[in-house]
Amino acid sequence: MIGNEDAAFAGGSYVFTQRYVHDLKTWAQVPVKEQERVIGRRKRDSRELPAKVKPPTAHISRVVIEEDGEELEIVRHSFPYGTVSEAGLFFIAYTRNLDIPEKMLRRMMGTVGDGLHDHLMDFSRAVSGATFFAPSLRVLRTLGGR
Repeated sequence: MIGNEDAAFAGGSYVFTQRYVHDLKTWAQVPVKEQERVIGRRKRDSRELPAKVKPPTAHISRVVIEEDGEELEIVRHSFPYGTVSEAGLFFIAYTRNLDIPEKMLRRMMGTVGDGLHDHLMDFSRAVSGATFFAPSLRVLRTLGGR
């Protein structure tokens, strides 16, 4: 949630959404050990790979960002979906600062100048997205005249 750094919006949150379509047919051909390196987690229990074996191109390596020794925080929700013809993920992030998902996307897409990209994006593509502001109850009451 937004704090006192932006008093007019305090208690609210920016909501960032994206829908991704996965190429599961190609993903299924990738050996499990390589899938784990792409994600940065073990498949059997979802434990994060040790730093010494987790590549800088792993999904986790690209989206977990630290600045000044602190991890940039967002609240994430991922909702898998599928139909007969398409499968993917609907992603929602709640954040106090829109710069955070922007930085994550830039690192995923490889536009930060380090020559790396998130290898999960070799199997997935964003097809839609939107950004919203969810005001606090206090702001809603003020707008509603209560």
